[in-house]
Amino acid sequence: MTKRFTLLLGLALCGGLSVTAQMRYVDDMFDVAVTKDVVYGNNISVLTGTPQAVDLLTDVYIPEADTATSRPAVVLMHTGSFLPPYVNGGVTGARTDSAVVEIATRLASRGYVVFPATYRAGWNPFGDQDTRTGTLLNAAYRGGQDTHTAIRWLKSTVAEDSNPYGIDTTKLVVWGLGTGGYNVHTAAYLDRFEELRQDKWISSETGNIYVDEAASGDPLGLVEAPLNTPNHVGYTSNFQLGVNMGGALGDTTWIEGKDTEPALIGLHVVSDPFAPFANGPVIVPTTREFVVNVHGTNIAVREANEAGGNDVMSTVAYPDSINPSVFGPLAAFVSAKNAQLKNTMIDYQGQNIPLSRDNMYPFILPGLQAGPWDWYSKPQLDQTIAAINVDRDEDFDADELHQNSLITNPDLSEAKSNAYIDTTMAFFLPHACEALGLDCAPSITDVEELLESNVVGLTLSPNPAMDYVRLETAEAYPIRDIVVYTITGTQVAYIPSVNQSSYRLDRGNLPTGQYIVRVRVDEGITARKLFIR
Repeated sequence: MTKRFTLLLGLALCGGLSVTAQMRYVDDMFDVAVTKDVVYGNNISVLTGTPQAVDLLTDVYIPEADTATSRPAVVLMHTGSFLPPYVNGGVTGARTDSAVVEIATRLASRGYVVFPATYRAGWNPFGDQDTRTGTLLNAAYRGGQDTHTAIRWLKSTVAEDSNPYGIDTTKLVVWGLGTGGYNVHTAAYLDRFEELRQDKWISSETGNIYVDEAASGDPLGLVEAPLNTPNHVGYTSNFQLGVNMGGALGDTTWIEGKDTEPALIGLHVVSDPFAPFANGPVIVPTTREFVVNVHGTNIAVREANEAGGNDVMSTVAYPDSINPSVFGPLAAFVSAKNAQLKNTMIDYQGQNIPLSRDNMYPFILPGLQAGPWDWYSKPQLDQTIAAINVDRDEDFDADELHQNSLITNPDLSEAKSNAYIDTTMAFFLPHACEALGLDCAPSITDVEELLESNVVGLTLSPNPAMDYVRLETAEAYPIRDIVVYTITGTQVAYIPSVNQSSYRLDRGNLPTGQYIVRVRVDEGITARKLFIR
């Protein structure tokens, strides 16, 4: 018998238990150290019009004074319309954007290691329709390649450099804001050049696919070509969870239900005028001209759900499934609200669709709005633009850039930005716990009768289970009752008066996912994690 129970439990709902410890991957519990300008690759940029090799850079946000050496990692991709800030007609578009910094800091303070990465930019927004479409699709293709490069780089640091960032490469997240959301979908689902052999990817002028494989290489960036330098060859670029805040999926046919495809969650402003919420056109903020028809978050997440890639998060989809004692009241509210929105039908550009689905969350705002999480200081913008105009001989107008931002973010402010990031984090954290298989639950302390599972001989077999699992304890420790919880702390089963040391627990209607099985014996309680396929 011991007062300290080493297995982490989602039991903030058991009478008499005192939750006193902070929860890794849920609570803000670490200071954050930042390392700037780390090179994760090198590739060919066309930004200046002349192809030239450039370093691909990332910053690194690490939880300080953290002794863990196998932590989930997040590659965080900024927005920007595949053009640099100010050149793109707006203020955002860098890994130093306030929303990127805020999200990276919040994640690292909870135990994640975060890599806000810059990817190659460059296309012609001022050409005719065919030129706009072709050059932007090539930019998106390069963005996907650079995302793959970043993931392979992370895996190479573990294999070749003794894991300097203390990460677990089986728990990788790619998270994109705005334009970065396109990178998420492209890296997650476009894995063969043949998937571009569709009419919308073919030039009406030349009859050829807009992306030239001989010039640009393969979607993963592994084939050398005039516009692609392979990086970190020999490592896979699979990741476990994609997160998009805006952006869109090039085509639903890219989602094939392969084991290598990640789980996907998304957040999207319903009235976003640039990236469609469902099926619709991409309109680039720089010129507000049509580019190509794609599939927004509502459709992309639907396809990921139906293909089975999101089964790992099925327990989070229960109405009221988020325990506020574990994840906080906002997370519980977001879950309950989404359960309502899933049953609300809307007409979106002639499409009769539900306002939400499992594993997504819609932001409902008046008028045409986008990027409500973006924010900057206007006085700081004035200073920055003045300095750039002098140093680079540019002619940017800070007031014009600011007014451009206000068109789709009219009440832009730090408070608004933080409010939307609060909701985003409340949505993300429980889903990540499920998708990555994290122990996101409080440790239980100050309880007299907590037992290590090996003390009572508790075993679960088979585990993972399909139809049933048998619980067994030593004969001296007969099971009195059994409680089953989701990994997010919601009770889903209770079996009283067992009074024997062996019990068959049938799956019933429990969906695929991770669970905590808590067993009570005369001397106290113990628990084990259960996986159901």
